[in-house]
Amino acid sequence: MTNTLVSDKELGDNCFWGSFFIKVRNTDLDRKEIAVDKIKIKLFLLVVLIFFAIDIEGLMAVATEGEESIKAVLQEFEKHWNAKDEKAIAPLFHPKAEIKTGQGIVSRDKYIKIIPERYKIFGPLTYKDIEVEIKGNKAVVQAIMIFTDSGRKMKITYIMVLEEGKWLIMMQDY
Repeated sequence: MTNTLVSDKELGDNCFWGSFFIKVRNTDLDRKEIAVDKIKIKLFLLVVLIFFAIDIEGLMAVATEGEESIKAVLQEFEKHWNAKDEKAIAPLFHPKAEIKTGQGIVSRDKYIKIIPERYKIFGPLTYKDIEVEIKGNKAVVQAIMIFTDSGRKMKITYIMVLEEGKWLIMMQDY
């Protein structure tokens, strides 16, 4: 007498998973039955693995797209700031944005008006070490802002929101 797996027929209607549940009984070993059961288990596990791999890849693709879109907003900000084009910067901010400056927290409209003055003080800028954390339609973005003429560096944080398929800066802090 040896241990063997109970076949699907023996499990009958009492078992939803059929041969995936292993029961042992004392009879002669049926090697073909065990081989078939092992193949079924391997196929089941392969299907589960493929499902999770596709799901994870899809989630990563969505996160990567969001991160790239957010980084593109910062690239646009950098480009327009360095071109001294405050009118092109305005659409990067949410209409109700709160922007921290040396003059305190200002609205988007006020910020756009003081950009020429701020550019004279700080000069051209570039972003480094951009980190993005997305949760639904909101994102926290941290970066190092470097004013290239003076070499001044500051850690800056943006809160961004996704509205109508576009990421907008809702808050700027440093």
